[in-house]
This record gives sequence, C-alpha cells and structure tokens, in this order.
Amino acid sequence: MTAPQPAPAHRWIADAESLRELGREASAAALIGIDTESDSMHSYFEKVCLVQVVLPGDRIFLIDSIVVRDLSPLKPALEDPAIRKVLHGADYDIVCMKRDFGIAMRGTFCTMTAGLLLGIPKIGLADMVETNFGVRLAKAFTRSDWSQRPLSPGQVEYLVQDVQFLGPLAGIMEGRLKEADLVEEASIEFRRLEIRDPAPRAFDPWGFLRIRGSRDLPERGRAILRALVAMREERSKELDRPPFKVLANDTLLRIAGKPPADLGALRGIRGVTPFVLKRHGEDILAAVRAGLADPEPVPNRAPATPPEPGDGDRRLSFAAQKRHGRLKEWRSARSAALGRTTLAILPNPALFEVARTPPRDVAALAAVPGVGTHRARLYGEEILRVVGPKQG
Repeated sequence: MTAPQPAPAHRWIADAESLRELGREASAAALIGIDTESDSMHSYFEKVCLVQVVLPGDRIFLIDSIVVRDLSPLKPALEDPAIRKVLHGADYDIVCMKRDFGIAMRGTFCTMTAGLLLGIPKIGLADMVETNFGVRLAKAFTRSDWSQRPLSPGQVEYLVQDVQFLGPLAGIMEGRLKEADLVEEASIEFRRLEIRDPAPRAFDPWGFLRIRGSRDLPERGRAILRALVAMREERSKELDRPPFKVLANDTLLRIAGKPPADLGALRGIRGVTPFVLKRHGEDILAAVRAGLADPEPVPNRAPATPPEPGDGDRRLSFAAQKRHGRLKEWRSARSAALGRTTLAILPNPALFEVARTPPRDVAALAAVPGVGTHRARLYGEEILRVVGPKQG
C-alpha cells in the first residue's frame, strides 16, 4: 500500500477581498473541485461551515464560511456550465450551496454518481481514491463539529484531502464512462442533481412512529412519546442542537414505557443523566402529563394524508402500477443480461413517468425526463412493447 501523499499547500480565505480574488481565479479555470463541510451533527439549524476549492495546479483554498457568509464572488464561476465542477456526493453539496449562499451550480461532474452508473462496488471517496491512486485518506474527522475554531492540523489535512484527488478521479471516471458508453446517461444524472432544491425543515407530527419500538408501546405510551418528541423538537430549536443530542430515542421510549410521576422516578430511568435531569427534567414531566391527559387516540401507524394540490399526478392508477411492475422486471432482466446497473438502463424517476404515461413512440420516450436519446435508441422498442396497450 502506498503511503498517503503529503497534502499540497493551501490558502485560507477568511475575508471578502481574498474571496473576490479567488472568484476571479475560479472564473478563469477550466475545472473546479469543490466540497463543503456542515455542522448537521452538531446543530439544529444546519449551516455550511467550510468550503474547499481546488483549482488546476493543486491550488487548494479553504473558505471559512463561518466568517465569510457572502460567497457571491464565486457565483459566476460555479454557475457557469462551461466550467466543470467536480464533486463527490454532489447532491448534498449542491443543495447546501443553494440553501446557504443562493448559488445554483451548473456543469457538475459527480464522481460518486459516475461510480453508481458504472456499478463500482465501493463508491465512498476514500475507497475510490485508494483503489485508483493507492492512497489511504484520513477519515477520522468525518463527524467533526466544523463550526468550532481553531481547527486542528488533522482537520485541516482532512479538508485538503477531500478535494485533492477530485480532478484526477474525475478524469478516470470520465474515461470509464466513455468506455461503457454512458456519457449521456451520466450527463442526465448530473443535471438531475443540479436542479434539486433544498427541502424546508418541517416537524412531522407523526414522526415519532418512525422511532424503532414506538409501535410496541400501548396507546397511552404512544401518546406520551408523541408529546415527548414534540417537546424535544422545541428544545432542540432553542438550543440549536440536533434532537438526538438533546434526548436520545431510546431514553424517550423508556420514559414513555414507564412514565415517571416525579423527578425521583425520572432519575431512575436509564439515559436520564444528571445533566438531562437538571436541564430538561421539568419539561419531560410536563410532556408525560400532557401525554397521559391527551384525549386523542394514538394509532400505531400514521393516518393516510390526502395529496397536496398538484400532487395527484404522482399516484399511479392500477393499470400504471401493472406497467410499473413489468418495467421493473424488464429492467432487472436487462441489467443481468448486459452487466449494466439498473440506474444505467432506466433510473427510477424515468421508469415511474413511463409507467404513468406510456409514450407513443421512441421520440416521445426520449423526451421523458431522465431517459434521453441514447437510452431511447438502445431500449426504446423494448420499453414500448412492455408498456404498450397489448400488455394492458
């Protein structure tokens, strides 16, 4: 095994003028590697804390986006489709850049998505770097609280390594996509990632039923759990902490399963530490009382909700469900026969749309979002037979 390569030199960007200079350099580059680090594991209101950029020539820049929140100088380069942006796991970074900085990246190349299309067994960045370059990345800082300063030398090395290999890795993946005749398919998937929008964080009042073990509680226990989860959500917002760091799910289940009457009884429940007791004890007891007094029946599964206006077309008729099933069977058979991934043959969103509204001909099939001319040429006649009227 090759020893880890030394990290190239990097430059910190922590003021507006340095960022403007970087924006000018990025706009003149043909390729930009980019990654982001957020604090989702350490806060309720997730934010991008660092943005790593690599330009040709191993020029690496670490942007402290805690200090510099206006990244608009990077917007022209990152939104220019003529400049290739290389990312790994691009969907997350693209959404974060839209949400926090109003930057909608174009011209992206996702090395992870390329790996998915090619059927590479291990598609984590560390795995792909080790496979292609014989270098083992340091991943000990994956769960760091990136909002904290100063950063350790190990954290800085981690940040640099996360973009150091993006350009060379993209070159290898691009070559493999060409060899596999998957260039258009990759382009379609990259564009699908680019148009994703951030989802607003909304509290699901029935989310407590997703906690493992919740459905085994008696009805009154589920009512208590519902009240506890709602209380935890409010405290998480106030403290800007992830809910699981305020009160663990297992602890909530134990409280709901054996509701305490006072602080003394609460103290005896595993997971209720002295800190939790001091900070949240009274709130927990209030939630328990609210659950005990809740007159509304609490089923062990969430009730069906009517579709929002405009969402009705996302449901399949009975005939469309049958077409959907046949298409999945056909796709699995073709995947096995050709040695191609199901994603390469027909991605799930496109499969859904074809089943919902069968196209009349190959040209109409190519126009379905997510299909494209190459897939339509390779599989069009087969797909049309699978969803055709003679099939039902």
